[in-house]
Amino acid sequence: MLEILPYSVETLILLFFIYSFCGWVMESFLQFIEKKKFINRGFFIGPYCPIYGCGGILMTIFLRELEHSPFQILLASTLLCTVLEYVTSYLMEKLFKARWWDYSHKLFHLNGRVCLENAIMFGFAGVLLIRYINPLLLDMIYAISGNLRIWLSGLLVGIFLLDNIVSFAIIGSFRRTVTRATEDNTEEITKRVKAVTDGLKVGMQEKAATAIMIITKLIADARKESTKKIKAMFEKSPYLYRRLLQAYPNLEIRGISFHKIKREIMKKGRGNQQK
Repeated sequence: MLEILPYSVETLILLFFIYSFCGWVMESFLQFIEKKKFINRGFFIGPYCPIYGCGGILMTIFLRELEHSPFQILLASTLLCTVLEYVTSYLMEKLFKARWWDYSHKLFHLNGRVCLENAIMFGFAGVLLIRYINPLLLDMIYAISGNLRIWLSGLLVGIFLLDNIVSFAIIGSFRRTVTRATEDNTEEITKRVKAVTDGLKVGMQEKAATAIMIITKLIADARKESTKKIKAMFEKSPYLYRRLLQAYPNLEIRGISFHKIKREIMKKGRGNQQK
């Protein structure tokens, strides 16, 4: 046990998974209300959203001294969780070259990564967590014997690490497929533009104008071809690939919108059923 932590490591691990699970339940419930069907909401396969677990642990560690000051908890949790959401969005975009959520359509957002509406919700959630939820959860955790807490937390960490390996492999496969499709089209566009402009017996200005028209058309055709290749991958892909597509319908990689792909797949599925 680390002396700098207010609780034992296994206690914090159990709190992390409890809050991660609660976040997953909330996200899935909101998706159910909106889509009228269950969607396993989250990057990972298991029923947890780690960003909620991280937020819960950070508030548990750093805000426990503010228990008797709801207003200070409100301000501190708003700032803490908003920074966490922004950093998570930034790191995931840099790591996967993809935007996983976007609040650009909401008022008072910052680069589409965070918004005022969520920040306020984080603040009130922090007050509930520190003053009411945490004491109840800690009592429940302490009711479990010490050895069982250690074994249980170890088991959960092992499952989570395995889930990380599988989930990262899936999104890595997405990226490779999209990259191959778009890079192939880029090379094709370059060759075709060069072939056409080299054969023109006109000046540089006319060649440039012709090249722009050709590129515009070829890019549109290439985007359709890339989308077709990726759509074919999803149609043949196993459940785990389709689950991620359902969980993040607004995911976009290298300009390829998964929402459009999903819509075309569903449209094709309905057409086959009618036949």
